[in-house]
Amino acid sequence: MKDAALVAVRGTWFSLFSQVDARGTWRVGVEHSSDLRTWSATTTLPHDPSVEGEASPDVVRAPDGRYVVTYQSYPHDVHGGLSKLYYRITTDFVHFSPPRPLGLPLHDAPGDRMIDPALAWTPAGLLLGYKSGAVDGTLAFEIARSTTGSLDGPWQLVGRPNIRVYGDTIENDQFIRIDGRWKLIATSSRLR
Repeated sequence: MKDAALVAVRGTWFSLFSQVDARGTWRVGVEHSSDLRTWSATTTLPHDPSVEGEASPDVVRAPDGRYVVTYQSYPHDVHGGLSKLYYRITTDFVHFSPPRPLGLPLHDAPGDRMIDPALAWTPAGLLLGYKSGAVDGTLAFEIARSTTGSLDGPWQLVGRPNIRVYGDTIENDQFIRIDGRWKLIATSSRLR
């Protein structure tokens, strides 16, 4: 298990995380707890047969009170290709909407890779943070914006902040608001 995301909902904590099943396929695991010590049995985000697996979840509350779960996967389409971003909506972490692509027009070529999505509804619009680039090439943290506030865009690339940790970019990012200011939490792409 890795890539954990945590959210409190009406007195219950929900943890979402990447896990590998018995066949070696990535899935998003879901557990809940009332005290952060004792956890439920693991369930999984329903698998989308149009993708290879689901991984690297994040969860954020939308302005309408529902929860948006974001993740990445390899699409099974006529082009094949590298990882793309997706989202689903839930109110209870048991039932989820059908999957929808997230920010796809930003990097829609089969060789374009998008991983580790995170969202934040801000006064400037809906922000999407993610990591892009080739698996064996330069990877970069990027930010895009939906000025309409819609998960379906339209999306505009804001840019690539010059964030370096141990000489490389960041991953598994999350936007959080503390004392009225937006912060970015992330892990290093390189371990030291």
